[in-house]
Amino acid sequence: MSLRDSIHWVWDGWADKLAIKVAEPKDSVVGNSLLSPPPDDGSFDLAPISAVVQIDTNDYGLTADANYRGPMDIWPDYAIIKPSCVFQVPDAVPFIGDWGMLVRSYPSPSPQSLGVVVCPWCQPWVASLDAIFCIENWPAFSDAARGGLDSIRQTHRVIPIPAYDVEGKLIDPHYHCRHLEGALAEVHFNLTHWSISRQGVPGKDVYTADIALIRVLVPPRAAATPCTPLKRKVSAFIHPDCSPTKRART
Repeated sequence: MSLRDSIHWVWDGWADKLAIKVAEPKDSVVGNSLLSPPPDDGSFDLAPISAVVQIDTNDYGLTADANYRGPMDIWPDYAIIKPSCVFQVPDAVPFIGDWGMLVRSYPSPSPQSLGVVVCPWCQPWVASLDAIFCIENWPAFSDAARGGLDSIRQTHRVIPIPAYDVEGKLIDPHYHCRHLEGALAEVHFNLTHWSISRQGVPGKDVYTADIALIRVLVPPRAAATPCTPLKRKVSAFIHPDCSPTKRART
């Protein structure tokens, strides 16, 4: 079975989610299903995707405060901000030629580029983290972000971006730019698609990759400014069995 045959888009709320297609094996002799159909409970398994990408230095927001500069339409409240970035075609051999194959593997519609956000799902593994990952010591890089952080210190907790350096160590939230901006990285994510349109204007396909894990393979060529994010459980060291999966339709 090809990748295209094993995945499909599932409508979930206001967007499409790329999900694993439920297979019903058939008995080759009598043609009867060997398995009972799954229960119709509205749930589905998100398709886990892995790719080697270049993290773009433009529109870079994988920082502890997501480059927060005050309320906006999309993020009216500091407590709900999400770090984000853009994937580029990797500029290293042997990964340069793989991007086209990755894109062609998706069922239509297919993304030509990917915007990325850090998804807020909890991981199945938990480990105690150093004090630098506590909200009391969480960094903020603007007056607006510091004010927003102060407003949630007593009611929220921070869970770092699941980003690991070349040694497999969870990256200090003060230095995400230094380690991630422009890096070649292995990224594990799930894919979401929206068709955004205005009255009288045809819809535009927009995709985001909801990050589950980032592993730096090659650091950025030049150090960026010292500079992750919200509600997520992470391990201090990379865990090989990490995988987000189940979503329920809403």
